[in-house]
Amino acid sequence: MGVMAVVLLLSLRVMPPDPPTSLSPHTRLDVIGLALIGPGCASLLLVMTQTAEQADVTAWPIVTPSVIGVVLLAGYVVHASRPRPTPPVIDLRLFTRGGFTASVTVMALTGVAMYSSLLVLPLFLQQTHSHSPLTTGLLIAPLGVGRPLRRRWRAGSVTGQVPGTWSWPAASEP
Repeated sequence: MGVMAVVLLLSLRVMPPDPPTSLSPHTRLDVIGLALIGPGCASLLLVMTQTAEQADVTAWPIVTPSVIGVVLLAGYVVHASRPRPTPPVIDLRLFTRGGFTASVTVMALTGVAMYSSLLVLPLFLQQTHSHSPLTTGLLIAPLGVGRPLRRRWRAGSVTGQVPGTWSWPAASEP
């Protein structure tokens, strides 16, 4: 709590204030951008799961969603680049700033490293051990139930027994 207060005070001193915007407090939702970026990302996720199941990358269940996803995301880039009264869902001009691009890249790589096992483990159980989707789901369900319980148990027991300076590495999730 004390560190958070120090960081907040330093950020008020170091970071420049945001200039006032001409946007009204109630801006409209960019429905076209949302309709382009949502299915575009979902189709590319479908491509990743289909690629793991099929040996042929040129098969139509992989090529069709890839083309659709790339076209939708390219359409979003064109749509977000044009000036208009509603702000885009994701402002792509932010990626011209090096700090923002670096932080998004690190966040994406961290997410891939942490959550790739959740995508690969079911495929491993189905393809290598020949489990059905229902059996695979039942085998993986304890992960979803056990992780929050484990986190609470570890954090509570560790912080109660060791000094505060040592507790954060021991209570963090691997």
